[in-house]
Amino acid sequence: MTTPPFQFSNTVERAVLTMTVVCEARERAVCAVVEQIAIRAAAISGGATLQHVVGLWAADAELNRDRYRGPFELTDGMRIEIAVLPGRLEELYAALKTITAEECARFELPAQWIHTDIDINGRRIAAHFQIGAD
Repeated sequence: MTTPPFQFSNTVERAVLTMTVVCEARERAVCAVVEQIAIRAAAISGGATLQHVVGLWAADAELNRDRYRGPFELTDGMRIEIAVLPGRLEELYAALKTITAEECARFELPAQWIHTDIDINGRRIAAHFQIGAD
């Protein structure tokens, strides 16, 4: 199982995982991929919320830095928000990495990085993962 970028504890009372898929592609392709990701995630979590978004990202956003200089780029995307059942956060995070890689490949979506925000008991943690990397 892939280790998520957060400390997991059995004392998690409430967790919400938000994943944003951003790429330079036709919005219809992004929607199709995210809908499939959401359907497959809902089979694990019970449901998901979808939202169209426009993101502003630094070229080196995947690096952990104090400050980013750019260049910055506006990109279309969709966001999935999933309420996670107690004790299922690690499982869902690992499954989302696999599901996302499979669906982006199936729809030939040129996404490379996925941004996640994880709210654990009211504490929000941001992380990125590269599609297809373990």
